[in-house]
Amino acid sequence: MDLSGAKLKNFFHKNIISILSIIFISTIVIFLNSFPNWLAMKQTPEGMSFTGQASWFDPWDINVYVSAISWGQHHSFLLENTYTSQPNHPIFYYPVYTTIGMVFPKTNPFFLFHAFASAITFLLVGTLAFSTKKILDRRKDSLIAVLIMSLGGGLGFLIHIGQDSIDATMTSITLHSAFQRAHEGVALSAFFLALFGFYFWLEKKQIRWQIAAQISLVISLIFYPYNIAIYFLTTGIYLWITYGQLSFKNREWQTWILTIFLGITAVLGMALNLGENSSFSSVVSQSLSHPSILSFIFGYGLILILFIYQLIFIKNKTRIQTFLSIWVLCSFSLSLIPIGLSRFFLRGLYVPLALLAVFTVRYLSQRYFPKERVAAKNLLLGNLLLLVSMTSIQIFTERIKDIKNENPWYYMSNSERSTLNFIRDELPPDSTILTFYYMGNQIPANTNSRVYFGHLLQTPKAEEKQEKINQFYSGEMSEEEAKKFLVDNNIQYVYAGREEGEVNYPFLKSVFKNDAVNLYEIN
Repeated sequence: MDLSGAKLKNFFHKNIISILSIIFISTIVIFLNSFPNWLAMKQTPEGMSFTGQASWFDPWDINVYVSAISWGQHHSFLLENTYTSQPNHPIFYYPVYTTIGMVFPKTNPFFLFHAFASAITFLLVGTLAFSTKKILDRRKDSLIAVLIMSLGGGLGFLIHIGQDSIDATMTSITLHSAFQRAHEGVALSAFFLALFGFYFWLEKKQIRWQIAAQISLVISLIFYPYNIAIYFLTTGIYLWITYGQLSFKNREWQTWILTIFLGITAVLGMALNLGENSSFSSVVSQSLSHPSILSFIFGYGLILILFIYQLIFIKNKTRIQTFLSIWVLCSFSLSLIPIGLSRFFLRGLYVPLALLAVFTVRYLSQRYFPKERVAAKNLLLGNLLLLVSMTSIQIFTERIKDIKNENPWYYMSNSERSTLNFIRDELPPDSTILTFYYMGNQIPANTNSRVYFGHLLQTPKAEEKQEKINQFYSGEMSEEEAKKFLVDNNIQYVYAGREEGEVNYPFLKSVFKNDAVNLYEIN
């Protein structure tokens, strides 16, 4: 056996338990995410067609990501906005998905979306396991910590699902959506490595950690540029506390300045890139609701209580506890800023909270059960894992319940499916179709066509377009106004189904019809 083979064998021998733990946790996560999708497909009701997903959070967003895969299959790496009828410039956007589409041009895009999310689950769990083991330095504690991060939520299971608890109603509060969406999994893996890597570099002064932190930061900012604020504040404040005020002669501060410079360069690059296509501007400038205090408290639940406890009562914090506490406080503070994107500063926050929860349980076990501290710690961590996992389990069961309810985001009618197949197979590529929201959201994900309106954020001026659509389908427009509306907005086809109803403009010619849908072309 050559030297490299011997090293590889030795690596696996030394880390076999960690590797098996990563596989074990990833398998649990993949099962919780994928089984409802599989079951919904297998139990498709008669007369219905499976949409390709049985998602809890924002299925309309999943269709956007799948449409990017479809775009890569039919076009190129650079993406145009297919949720608008106006031609727009292709840019670097959702690169993970367009790349998947280019590599697998003949595979069902929904299958690719779910399969790649499962693959990235191993990356994210592996990143968490590796970092957590270095921080906690005890294998059993690390295993439980990663399980808490992967499965954890708040107290949403105690109240009616979907009400007053952000762990069950808001994406990115827990890691649920990161395991469901490959791009978020990649982004968070990189962001965690950027923060932990910088801390490890400060502790070890090994150049590999500096390089890893800087490369990871740039990768993470490609997906979520606003995370530069969390990184800047967390690392900057920690450096100030640990090494004193800013000094250009200090090696630590020099490295920090270089890292921030690289991060800002990445952010500016993405800003210039997005500036090349104004149709994506509503995604960047979106205005989202802020969680109420009650939903916030319920959303983080027990780990929030443990965080507050350690913040007040644990006086002699270790350096890593200080670093994690700064991270949490900076993210909380940024989430309170009155801007539309501020709640996204909570993304990934469950990870430092979970680590601090483990440290706090260790402290409580040592303080109150000194003679049985190990047994007490294991019991407390086990109960904590059980309680924080309840919301994930409830979401899992609710997704399965919705199969019997024939959730419209799980199933469409066979008439709608056959129309999508006609659009995909018979219409010219990049045809533009007018429809209401539901089919407008489905068409780009299932065909090589685009729509006038199909997503409240991805579609520019969505509210204005909704009003125009209502006027068109309700017959409020005159024949001349309706035709001008279609021509001015580059619309070639009009969809009339269960939402839209009958369309009676004489200039429309039917090109496809079944028992519930009529597809028209401008004659």
